[in-house]
Amino acid sequence: MTVKLSGQGLSLFELAGIPVQTFASSDSTPSVGNGDAFDTSGATTVVRFDDSTQGQTIAVRATGPITVEHNASILLAGDIDFVMATGDVVLLTRFDATNVFVEVSRKQLAGGVPGEKRIDTIRVGDAESHDSATPKVVSQFQFDPTDYDTAVATRSLVFRAVVANGGGVASTNARLYNLTDGEAIATLNFTSATPTMKETTLTEGAGAGEVDLSAKVYEVRIFVDSPDAVDDTIELGSAELRVINTVD
Repeated sequence: MTVKLSGQGLSLFELAGIPVQTFASSDSTPSVGNGDAFDTSGATTVVRFDDSTQGQTIAVRATGPITVEHNASILLAGDIDFVMATGDVVLLTRFDATNVFVEVSRKQLAGGVPGEKRIDTIRVGDAESHDSATPKVVSQFQFDPTDYDTAVATRSLVFRAVVANGGGVASTNARLYNLTDGEAIATLNFTSATPTMKETTLTEGAGAGEVDLSAKVYEVRIFVDSPDAVDDTIELGSAELRVINTVD
């Protein structure tokens, strides 16, 4: 079985070079013993996959509206049924000796449960220490929010970081900076010696301080406000961008 993984939306995949079988239209417990990739047929809710083997991974593509039920035999993300629209695909694996399939990934071309959130987390900073008011660059990366476009969801962007202040310093900062255009996008301020997570929602657009709707190079910078001792530091634990698509 060949699976291509993609970073867009939830963990996504595309099928390539796999012979596709078709489920019987009225079968709620279709056999998966004769292949790895399957098209649905009809609208009967799928409640179990029969004739599987341990370690088997299957891909199921909806040819029309159909539901795959979350239950003891099919463990789905969010512990809820997957109401599939035409073109949606779900990837599931049977890991153990029991006939239980676990969702590994899904690709939704349309539809979805209104209000369902699809979150991509992009790691943009790891553990770093800094003791100066002069910003220290801890990462550089290219980001284009339109890579995460979907016609059926509303997107929001969040910048978050986990930071602790060292040496008794009162105030430190983690900043998202647009290097391409030379402007700060967001600054998170920290005032605690205890590791603390803070986040801010970013604005998309072409204005100052907004995330541009095209590919730009960004930096994460950390710095201390008015350090007065050698051990006054900012202790960055992590920084990340979150792309959140909420199904309309």
